[in-house]
Amino acid sequence: MKRMNSFRWLLRMQWVQNWLKGKVDKSVRGPSEEKRSEQQTWVWGEVRNDRRGERKIGRVVTANGYDVTVHGSLAVMEFLLDYKGNGGYFTPSKLCGSELVERLPGSGTIKIGID
Repeated sequence: MKRMNSFRWLLRMQWVQNWLKGKVDKSVRGPSEEKRSEQQTWVWGEVRNDRRGERKIGRVVTANGYDVTVHGSLAVMEFLLDYKGNGGYFTPSKLCGSELVERLPGSGTIKIGID
């Protein structure tokens, strides 16, 4: 990474950025819409309170990551169009509610329990 500092000036040039982006566009392909529609994402999280000996696990199945990103962004923007609350920084769940992901197309219910 230290060696990269000597090349920063070159990477700031627009023609170099365009050339690199062109290389990526030619060689990197995401899945087709049909393939994406067949895929799901499994999300798992764990919260512990070691002092009390408590542990909770949450799981949810959603649509593929591409679709969740698009639908989640649109859901937040739609929410913000009518938002009258305080400004500042919020996670999507703090802003729109913890059930936001459950309302997205292809998402299931968040299941919280102990495993």
